[in-house]
Order: sequence, then C-alpha cells, then structure tokens
Amino acid sequence: MDKIFSKCKSAILFSGGIPGLSNANFLKHAGTDIDGSALFFAPKNKLLITSKMNERKARELCEFPVKAVPSKDMREFLKKTVPMGKVGLDFEGISAARYFKLRKIFGKR
Repeated sequence: MDKIFSKCKSAILFSGGIPGLSNANFLKHAGTDIDGSALFFAPKNKLLITSKMNERKARELCEFPVKAVPSKDMREFLKKTVPMGKVGLDFEGISAARYFKLRKIFGKR
C-alpha cells in the first residue's frame, strides 16, 4: 500500500458484499470482511464506512473508527471526509457502476 500513497493522498477499498467472496485487499487492511462496507484510509488513519445494520458488528471487529452512513447521505459524507487530491482505488474490488458513482462525487482529481 505504500506504493498507493506515493501517488495518492488516500484510498478507498470496498468489501465484496457477496457471501463467500472477499476482497483480499479489504480483508488485509480492515482485518475483517463486513459486507457492503468501504474502508477509507490514509497513511496515518483508517475509517470503516458501513450500514446501520452492520455497525454494531463492525465496531466489535475493527480496531479503528467505524461510521454508519445511510446510502442517501454517502455522497456528502465522502465529499467531507476524503481529502482533496487523488484517491486510490482497488480496481479488482470495485464494480464499474461504483467507479462511475465515485467519479461523479470526486470528479477528476
């Protein structure tokens, strides 16, 4: 991941969301697999973003902050949380639909 931060100020990893199929990078950096969640991280901090339904379990399993964000509020939350500059993405763990939604939120950085 140090390689990511040589080009980006932060990164977002997504859990697979499909039972039995985990995103290895998400699992490595989050330490667990919480379906439908995103891990935002920068060199010195991490934040797991998850649904209200998964919040309690995520707090039990994660050793870093967890924030439950309703999907209708995700756009504004990400705009406030993710710092300006390039955002690293794991293209093996992201769908085209999710990529284009993020591109709408962040624009070309």
